[in-house]
Amino acid sequence: MKVKLLILIFVSFIGGLFITIITGFFPYPMNGLIGSERWGFPFYWTSQSVVPGAEKEIIWSNFIINTLIWSFLVFLINYVLVSLLIKVKNKKSNKKS
Repeated sequence: MKVKLLILIFVSFIGGLFITIITGFFPYPMNGLIGSERWGFPFYWTSQSVVPGAEKEIIWSNFIINTLIWSFLVFLINYVLVSLLIKVKNKKSNKKS
């Protein structure tokens, strides 16, 4: 059982990391500083000044927080789905007996 839990945690982390990176392609929904663009959700983790030649800045603390938030949500969804599948499987095996 512990191995399955570790695999679930690993898959959840990879899923959270993937979702965090995907949200970096979409603009942050809130208007903030004028002359600045931001990307990421729920916390923006990439920003760039609207000045010619400005580089994008990665805010690593927000990136890590977003990864943890999305990983937790993916873990919750996976855990619920796995639990439901196990219950359905057990009900089917009990009916056959």
